[in-house]
Amino acid sequence: MTSALSIFVGCVFMGLSILHVYWMFGGKWGKAAAIPYDGSRPLFTPRTFSTFAVALLLAFASVIIIGLAGGALAVLPEWMYRWGGWSIGLVFLLRSIGEFRWVGFFKKKKGTPFARWDTMLFSPLCLVLAVFIFMILIFEP
Repeated sequence: MTSALSIFVGCVFMGLSILHVYWMFGGKWGKAAAIPYDGSRPLFTPRTFSTFAVALLLAFASVIIIGLAGGALAVLPEWMYRWGGWSIGLVFLLRSIGEFRWVGFFKKKKGTPFARWDTMLFSPLCLVLAVFIFMILIFEP
């Protein structure tokens, strides 16, 4: 079961990576809802390099998570897959909790497109991914 879960989570990460590459090349779909606003203006303007860096990190996360179930070529030592998995799971758990102002389940700023999508999709997805990653780590032999 954890092998299928690992492949599923890896595919989600790869899909998110592809979405960031799309945005990097000027794609507009979904971009407005993916950036937190203070009400009238975005909190930051993503640059091409930072969008590319996020895409690479998500693709690398995909390789690590699929590698946990033995689905990737053994290009990294086994301990890197385990530590990488725990790190990725922790990052996504913390992202779901948020920083208590703009992002996460406990954010104070509500009423913006980002805040609505964060409540409905982004934070729950991060929490589910974190739980799935921890399940893979705990139950994969």
